[in-house]
Amino acid sequence: MAMPRRTILIWSGLGGLTVVLAVALAWVGTHLDQARIDQEQLEEDYDSLQVDFDDVQAQRDELAKKAEEHIKTIEQLQAELERARKASASAPAAAPAAPSTPATTAP
Repeated sequence: MAMPRRTILIWSGLGGLTVVLAVALAWVGTHLDQARIDQEQLEEDYDSLQVDFDDVQAQRDELAKKAEEHIKTIEQLQAELERARKASASAPAAAPAAPSTPATTAP
């Protein structure tokens, strides 16, 4: 039994449409897979950067603490230096020592 020409054209059109849809689906699937891979890579990068950020933040806190300690030490040393200057300025000036000459003995 022969199929009428119109039926053959309809089936051919449906076959062509099926191929087009299959190619479109494959293209979309490929792009979705690539987007998923990119997302996973970005998440890994984010996690790595978060760890690095936490490390840097801990180092910053440690350096800030050391800086505070250094500032306190400098302030203490400046206060001691100022006290030492005041003490040396208020102390009576010692009389210059007379040069000692050895006694000469007459022969």
